[in-house]
Amino acid sequence: MGIVYLARHEETGRIAALKQVKKIENADNRTLLRFQREMSIMQNLKHANIVQLYEAGQYENNPIFMSEFVPDGNLLQFVSDEGKPLLSPSEATMLIADSLIGLHYFHGIEQEDTTKKYVHRDIKPENILLKRSNNTYISKIADFGLARCYGERGGTITRANEFAGTHMYMPPEQIERMKFCKPSTDIFAMGVTLYYLLTGQSPLEDFPPHWKFNKLTLIEALKLFKRTPIMMMLYDPMIPIYERRRDLPRELCNVVDKSINKEAINRYQTAKSFRTALLGAIGN
Repeated sequence: MGIVYLARHEETGRIAALKQVKKIENADNRTLLRFQREMSIMQNLKHANIVQLYEAGQYENNPIFMSEFVPDGNLLQFVSDEGKPLLSPSEATMLIADSLIGLHYFHGIEQEDTTKKYVHRDIKPENILLKRSNNTYISKIADFGLARCYGERGGTITRANEFAGTHMYMPPEQIERMKFCKPSTDIFAMGVTLYYLLTGQSPLEDFPPHWKFNKLTLIEALKLFKRTPIMMMLYDPMIPIYERRRDLPRELCNVVDKSINKEAINRYQTAKSFRTALLGAIGN
């Protein structure tokens, strides 16, 4: 939808990330609407675990915005090129637990203002950025290009029978009725993110994980699929995480498995309750 640059303010020296929509002549109307909605949503967000918007405007008639530059990578770096998890279960869980603080704020569960209740719809390791502070990582949720307000009806850009997102992290309802996604959609995606950090694999048996894709051309990658990703997401069973990694605490496995249940009603319904369960599972 856009291009992101590293930028420096000439007068203050402040480093920032500059996001610019595709050239107007190459961008359809819905791309522009999504970009403008992303800016609008970010203007309402101020939280330590969410990337902060600095300013928004236009350059040569193209919408742009400046946001916080988060310099220390993202969660994807904690799985090796061979698919080996690089964090201990406790470390991976704590990073997700911190991310869930930001996600709970983003969902606006405790907000009375229904116009400030959002669902992200593209939670994945690449969209959880990292900033080092005192030898620990602060996680920050980023990229709100698919986010929308779920607290009020109307204002949707998504057409009927259309969906968007990242296949491995999408629950069935995001495919079947994307414009009606609720916070439990993001709970699923955050659960799959933790599953990947702990195992280096997808919860779906035949779904190739990131590290395999990174080594292949597009044609080679497509050959890895025995059937379409959509069919997998809709109909294939989720592999219990204990079957992938039997050294994990059973309580932690139970929490992860609940978060990625394909039936939204059977997941944790808030990021806060998911976080509480994770911390309890690792004794924090």
